[in-house]
Amino acid sequence: MNRDASTNETPAFGIARSSRIASGFLAMTLVVSGLIGTPAYGEEDYPSDNPSNWASIEEPSESPTPEEQPTTLESATPEIVGTAKFGQTLTAHPGEWTSGTGFTYQWYRNATAISGATATTYKLTAADTGTAITVTVTGAKDGYTSISATSASTSKIATATLKTATPEISGTARFGQTLSVKPGTWTSNTKFGYQWYRNGKAISGAKSTKYKLTPADAGKQITVKVIGTKAGYTTASKSSAKTAKVATLSLKKGSPKVSGNAKVGKKLTVKRGTWTSGTSFKYQWYRDGKIISKATKASYTLKAADTGKRISVKVKGSKPGYTTASKSSAKTSKVAKGTLKSGKPSITGTVKVGKTVTAKTGTWSSGTKLTYQWYRSGKAISGAKSAKYKVKTADIGKRLTVKVTGTKAGYNKVARTSVGTIAKSMTTGQKNAVKSAKLYLKYSGWSKSMLVFALKEDGYTGAEAKFAVGYIAPNWNKEAVQAAKEELEWLPSSRSMLIENLRSLGFTAAQAKYGADHSGANWKRNASKYAKLLIADEPYSRKGLYDTLRIIGFTKSEAEYGLRTVGY
Repeated sequence: MNRDASTNETPAFGIARSSRIASGFLAMTLVVSGLIGTPAYGEEDYPSDNPSNWASIEEPSESPTPEEQPTTLESATPEIVGTAKFGQTLTAHPGEWTSGTGFTYQWYRNATAISGATATTYKLTAADTGTAITVTVTGAKDGYTSISATSASTSKIATATLKTATPEISGTARFGQTLSVKPGTWTSNTKFGYQWYRNGKAISGAKSTKYKLTPADAGKQITVKVIGTKAGYTTASKSSAKTAKVATLSLKKGSPKVSGNAKVGKKLTVKRGTWTSGTSFKYQWYRDGKIISKATKASYTLKAADTGKRISVKVKGSKPGYTTASKSSAKTSKVAKGTLKSGKPSITGTVKVGKTVTAKTGTWSSGTKLTYQWYRSGKAISGAKSAKYKVKTADIGKRLTVKVTGTKAGYNKVARTSVGTIAKSMTTGQKNAVKSAKLYLKYSGWSKSMLVFALKEDGYTGAEAKFAVGYIAPNWNKEAVQAAKEELEWLPSSRSMLIENLRSLGFTAAQAKYGADHSGANWKRNASKYAKLLIADEPYSRKGLYDTLRIIGFTKSEAEYGLRTVGY
């Protein structure tokens, strides 16, 4: 055989050998075929003598014996037995498998393997609550293929029920005291929370085992709720029984006393005495045991209505968490009349005949009613009872004084007299102006402004004219009546025309109306007279005469009356 010197391999040998083997099998086939009646080969059909052309014939080797394959285990779906509740133990039942099968286990929580949970049993923990549990069983046996089977899921794992107890409150149900709660016997290692209640309403911030009663609790009933929690258990709560109504404390009361002068106008004040610190106070004053309206302060100013009465005051004290208490003072002596504060009167103005002087009163107690009386050398002047006084001729050389008397309900009357002043006489000009004014007034009715004007026209100064008019001080309403009558003597006017005429003579509107209304005029008769005067001068139609009377100021009825009297 030829070998490759460099590789020491004989790759061609393999191919040739295979060819020869194939040829040999073919030859054998042909030979066998000939033996069973196939025509024999010719000489040229025999193989060559050249061994290199011979095909190798090898005896067939024996076929290898196949290895035995593992058998599949018979399996079953595992079952979980037990209560799906925290704290309970679950057991895995693998079911019917091939006899002799060995098992291993793996428990799962929501399809996630639970570390260390590889036994046939599994005790449920807090972490399992709310989840579903499964178990996978793996079977193994020599000569068999291992198989795993998983159980159905359990229902969601339920929490356990806490053992509870009714809480008990200890302590005194009184403002300022502290209450405590004992939760009682619950499941071991339960954690507690607390909430205190006032008449069923949660008290803000009251969440500990103790609660100090506050003023807001007075008269209320207190309870406490205990809330228990533990991993794997349903949270539970229990409330205590109600306490009695929370009692208030008693205020320490003082003894009120009234200080001050029991006299109208004076202020009385209450001294409360010593009460519990922090007490708030209210007051009510009484007059002979009867409530004085709006007298609710710590002081009270005596009024006229208190005269002759006895005054007392009730002090009411209150403080959160304490029972309200009140205490009354003793009564005062009977309230005396007050003393008015009075001013010193004086006379202002020139004390001279014809001049008007005024009483200046000074300062008196608020609300004082003042009256006046003027005196001439110590003798009361009849009718001189106002704050102003016009000096008369009779006062010349006499000392004028004024007494001011003050009165006020509940106070003693007080009278004060001014210093006297000697009255002086008039000047010659004033005297003559007075005489002239009187002459004018004697013969005619004058308004104030027209009388002053007439005196000035006579040569008197404005001051002398005004002095004379002021000195005489006529009744201007009466003067208006006199002037109205004088007007009517020469012209039968209507009321409105007469008022206008009086106004043109210087009378005020009020004086003019007074004069017209008190003149005694008959306005219908005047309308008749005026109508006759008109038609005596010239002829008038009925309408023309009627319109003229209306323009003059006669009323409709007065004008119609006038028409009838002249034949219309």
